[in-house]
Amino acid sequence: MITIYPTHTEKSNDEQSHFFEALSQLTGLKKTPFSCGRAAMVYGLRALGIGRMDEILVPPYLGHCVLSALARTSFPTMTPSHRTKIILVFHQFGYPQKISAIEKVASKNDWIILNDCANTIFSSCRGEPVINWGDFSVLSFAKLYPCTLGGGLISTKGEIQEAIETNHAAMSLSHFNRVNIAHETLEKAHKNLLGVEAQFEIEAVFGYLPELVAFPNRYLSLLPQTTQEIEEDTNHRRRLLNIVNSYFPDRVPDCSECDVVPFAIPVSGEPAQLELVSGRIKQELRVDVPVLHFDFAKNMLQPDYRKSLVIGCHKDWRENIVIDICEMIKRGRDVNQ
Repeated sequence: MITIYPTHTEKSNDEQSHFFEALSQLTGLKKTPFSCGRAAMVYGLRALGIGRMDEILVPPYLGHCVLSALARTSFPTMTPSHRTKIILVFHQFGYPQKISAIEKVASKNDWIILNDCANTIFSSCRGEPVINWGDFSVLSFAKLYPCTLGGGLISTKGEIQEAIETNHAAMSLSHFNRVNIAHETLEKAHKNLLGVEAQFEIEAVFGYLPELVAFPNRYLSLLPQTTQEIEEDTNHRRRLLNIVNSYFPDRVPDCSECDVVPFAIPVSGEPAQLELVSGRIKQELRVDVPVLHFDFAKNMLQPDYRKSLVIGCHKDWRENIVIDICEMIKRGRDVNQ
């Protein structure tokens, strides 16, 4: 079954990697590796001196694992108050939020901007890369590539980067065994070897991952190793976006001001019909196209959430599969068939 998340593949014995070097060549920025994007969030907020009495403004539909990670250093809320110190801006599915509008409000309220780029590395808006924005940016490689763990932090602010790097090497070394345990547990989960205890084991791993600095080196060989491989992936995602946009120009988010390199592509519609079509696609094509909420306003401060059928974009989503899905959505193959 193809899902919107990349399928984890078996690691090779070679743990050498040029991924971070290639990524830096393409972006011009240095990335500090972490076990996952949530760990990058936690340590980035700690570097800024954020505490549990400080509120962080978050968008709706944020996953509970992210909320629980944030709660280690701050108090997540969807309603700002005098305690609000940070705003988490999530570029959902790789579509950039309305950066100028949000930045204006953040500046007025003196909010720190946590730039959540878990769904994108290479999207840009008006010529500016999204990852360059905000006080610090977090990345989640497992959302884009076939590795189960791995994330990073970027900041153009020297004081944040310096605070992060001060103890990073020592903590990575001390966390090495624990991140290997997390790797082994998740490997067993992928192979269905945990039985009835699976949910408890996975929840335990998700519970301590936000504290782990160590990058899981076992996944390095699963990441792109050259700038060419990275660019091939981004171009593949753009091609799929163009296909879906050509079928449904009025049902997909407007990205006329941005270069979107998507994690996934939402197609809006009548919720009940979307659910029926989603089920038919899953049954006939063996592809999971979930129905999820997407903010078509692309502005967490004034959102417009609509239920949408979500089409994935990683390498397993071949162009012919996406065309077949678009044809099924277009025909509305539901209860009438």
